Amino acid sequence: MDNIFYTSFSIIFFILGVVSASNLAYKENALKGFIYLTTLLPITKVILVYHLKYQVSIYYFFFIPLVFLFLRKALFFRKVKRNTFDGLMLILLFIILYFIYFLIDPVKDVLAINVLKDIKPFVLIFLSFLFIDYYKDKLKSILTKRFCERLILYYFIISTLFFYLLIKYNLHLVLTDDKYFTINEFRYETIGNYFGIIYLLSSIFQSKKLSLKIILLVLLPTLYTGNRTLLFSILVIIIIYYLSKLSLKKIKIFASIFGFLFLILSYFINRANELSPLFRFQKLYKAETIIESLVNRYSPFIETVKSYSISEYFIGTGFGQTFFIPWFTWRDHIDDYNIYIDNLYLTLYAKYGVFFIVFFILMYYYLATYLSKQSRFYFFIMILIICITNSMVYQFNFLWIFILLAMPFRNDLEVSAR
Repeated sequence: MDNIFYTSFSIIFFILGVVSASNLAYKENALKGFIYLTTLLPITKVILVYHLKYQVSIYYFFFIPLVFLFLRKALFFRKVKRNTFDGLMLILLFIILYFIYFLIDPVKDVLAINVLKDIKPFVLIFLSFLFIDYYKDKLKSILTKRFCERLILYYFIISTLFFYLLIKYNLHLVLTDDKYFTINEFRYETIGNYFGIIYLLSSIFQSKKLSLKIILLVLLPTLYTGNRTLLFSILVIIIIYYLSKLSLKKIKIFASIFGFLFLILSYFINRANELSPLFRFQKLYKAETIIESLVNRYSPFIETVKSYSISEYFIGTGFGQTFFIPWFTWRDHIDDYNIYIDNLYLTLYAKYGVFFIVFFILMYYYLATYLSKQSRFYFFIMILIICITNSMVYQFNFLWIFILLAMPFRNDLEVSAR
């Protein structure tokens, strides 16, 4: 069943990519279809085997025609946009240098598949450049307020229905045999969550008016995720934004409203049962629980770097470095040695040493290429916060999130924004 689902939607996404990149009359509808499908399909960890195989998610197939178009323009017409060229050169330079390092001093017992997993995030960033460069004008006409808010409404209805059915009837236990979901509270997080979140934040940064209805339609599905770091990052950048704009009197009003909303949320958190995604937030009330959680998350990194040489502390071990995850030993179909841990900074440092900063420079360059100074600042802060407890660049949702960050929900999508 999972193979049928994966194959069918991979073909659908590929066809949408071909049509959207062609001169056919339906190319704009194909792009709309891509946005709708990617947002509304239940592309989530619970049913990973249905939409991800060999590290390739079903929606990646939409980008294949873009790669061929890029190669055609680059090889036959010598036409490559400056920002895409610069990004590609930085990526290739970094990969080539670490491949040379890998050949000189290879990681012991490194697997080819793990090397490819480490290269994959660089490829996804490059695909993000291609997507925005090619579709930015079409996206400006598609992503109207009506289109976006209608899609947010559809996502709210579908995600709420799925969340209710999964909680009420434990359907997720039918869809997966992963023991993790049998002993942990259920969280419903799909890549569609991020469409509403980034639309909401982009509207705030552009001082656009948002109705209470839209705010609730975005925030409620975000609560279903139980993703504490995501919610924290959203709150932090919104608070920073408003504090930088408001007078002292308005700051007091804002603090009062925020405090009131926090009390309401705390009430629901305290009443949440163990199966609710809100139950995870109860753990944030105790400092020792937070410290214990972080130490537990980062312990695989500490154990890994204990055996590093002096040079490896400076330049890392290169592609293919894995971490032994003790709590994976009881989960079936999952390798105990994972390519990342729940912190992107430590993950990349273990692999690339102090040069892990290059990856963040690349991400910032991408944001700076397409966003205004204000928007790229806040979105970069959001990324930095999420990376504290998540190696997001290794996740199947990274490509979607990254192209959403540069989509023209606002009027600042200019290549000269740098």
